Amino acid sequence: MDRYANYHRAKSAKTGFMANLKSIFGDIWRGQANSNAKRRSSFNQPRTIVRKHRPDYRLLIGLSLLLMVSLIVIYSISPLKVNIENYYNDKQVNPLYYFVKHLIILSIGLVGFFVISKAPLKIWYKFSVFFLGLGFGLAILLVILGWSGSSLASSVNGAVRWLKLPLIGTLQVSEVLKFGLLTFLAAFWSMMVKQNKFNSLYNLIYSSVFIIPALLLIVIAQNDLGTAISLAMMVGIMAWSAGINKKIAVIAIIVMILAGSLFIAVKPHRRARLATFLQGDNAPTNDQNRHSFEARIAIGSGGAFGLGVGKSIQAAGYLPELINDSVFAIVAEMFGFFLTVGIVLAFVYC
Repeated sequence: MDRYANYHRAKSAKTGFMANLKSIFGDIWRGQANSNAKRRSSFNQPRTIVRKHRPDYRLLIGLSLLLMVSLIVIYSISPLKVNIENYYNDKQVNPLYYFVKHLIILSIGLVGFFVISKAPLKIWYKFSVFFLGLGFGLAILLVILGWSGSSLASSVNGAVRWLKLPLIGTLQVSEVLKFGLLTFLAAFWSMMVKQNKFNSLYNLIYSSVFIIPALLLIVIAQNDLGTAISLAMMVGIMAWSAGINKKIAVIAIIVMILAGSLFIAVKPHRRARLATFLQGDNAPTNDQNRHSFEARIAIGSGGAFGLGVGKSIQAAGYLPELINDSVFAIVAEMFGFFLTVGIVLAFVYC
């Protein structure tokens, strides 16, 4: 009898869990429908003119400066990178290939920025469930393609993080998952705050249902601890802004530190990177820390005022991944300490 009782209790708990998940998705989706109903019911009432908020000029100015710097830097190092690739791959690619590619992506981003700025906030609230599903769906698809050895999954240095899309190029799936989790948690937690349930066990359990699988998919399946850390920091800032209980916050931080330590310990390359960071200038020069060694040379070569645009030495084949991972070192080499600090402050200012 106890066995059957335990079975029915487990089945009931599972049914209740799924019902609660369905209720969460439904409540978020119906939030837009309820607002539409209120809007229709007040159609014949006197209209209230709502003044639009002022544009965030601080954001626009800072963003414009950063975009201009990015164009200058990519324009100056694109020929160097293309010449190296042409030499080793026996190709004849246009020297401005990476600049044109960057310009196209930048244009698409600006169009998206304008469209999103015009979309009502309630649309993002409603479709946050879709974005979350899209992020998890692409992440799972990438895992399947990577394990099956499909050419649609791009593997670089042992990490399967990019999905190859025809006519588009590569897509870093973790960024889609981050966006989906960001919009969904914003909608879900705003609902919890309005109901005074943000620090409840209910919110803790069902938030973990979405956060923990997202982190595990990025760290384990995609072998990307850095992106997982940025995602955890994003979630932590959102939770702090929503008014998380300090005890819960401390426990969450301790759990994340322990989990991060475990993920570092199980991978030799992560242990090597941590050792290089802790040793600083005393770290031995080898293939594992060549990246950071060459980056320090670039930053030091820039001095106070930089070598000048187009005069980078480290970009001529010494510094790996200069278009993406090492671009900050190239910026410091070109512009020097003072302008580099200004660029960092522009990020903070925005």
